[in-house]
Amino acid sequence: MAVPLTHANPDHHSFVPTPDPAVVLATTRVDICLGEVRRALQTFPLAFRRGRDTVGLIAVLGARPDRNLFVTEDGRWLCPYVPAVSRAWPFSLGPGPEGRHVVCIDETCGGLRSGPDAHALFEANGQPAPFLQQIASFLGTIGADLKRTRAAAALLDRHGLLTDWAATARIGDADVPLAGLLRVDEAALRGLSPEALAALRDAGALELAYAQLHALPNLAALEMLARTHARADARQQEQARETAEMFQFDDVTFNFD
Repeated sequence: MAVPLTHANPDHHSFVPTPDPAVVLATTRVDICLGEVRRALQTFPLAFRRGRDTVGLIAVLGARPDRNLFVTEDGRWLCPYVPAVSRAWPFSLGPGPEGRHVVCIDETCGGLRSGPDAHALFEANGQPAPFLQQIASFLGTIGADLKRTRAAAALLDRHGLLTDWAATARIGDADVPLAGLLRVDEAALRGLSPEALAALRDAGALELAYAQLHALPNLAALEMLARTHARADARQQEQARETAEMFQFDDVTFNFD
């Protein structure tokens, strides 16, 4: 759970970047901003997802809810581009006093500690240290871009361009449904008036729509990565079995007399 960073909390004084493989592995849906959409569509399947009062664009990182297929077991990314929200973790923006936002941190990240590689989060006078200022600036850029992205996605929704997507990915011997996703209705998009298309273009919504459509072939990446991970797991299990067999001495007797 993310909590606001405060100088008053002695546990919040320094931070060592230590990505948590468990968190990275379990993150299979991540927000994508307009500012990064052209890079994201080259790698990830993209979809729209409806929240309680918003709709946004996301990268689909896995078919099952607990396995990010774009990373290794130790949390290393297998692709050249990492989404901005993932790069910002464990930091995020949360509501603060007087309607402002404050920098929060996931206290389970394991990085709130001192050490030779630690970054100071606050100065002695309680003001944010340079490292925390950089984090805050990055989060502010992401937050503003997400707001613009969600406004553009909402405009697509208001024009009736988002429809339920019954997508599946072949994982092992099963077709796994990718539940809760929306995609662009291409027929509805082609039927828009020039005025509507212009409005979508000016809001950045048209870029979102075409990005999602152009990223459709990336669904095959989920299936390919699932096979790659399965082969790696099988090799690891075989190596473990062979190692265990090497140290079986059932027929060996040691005599120290």
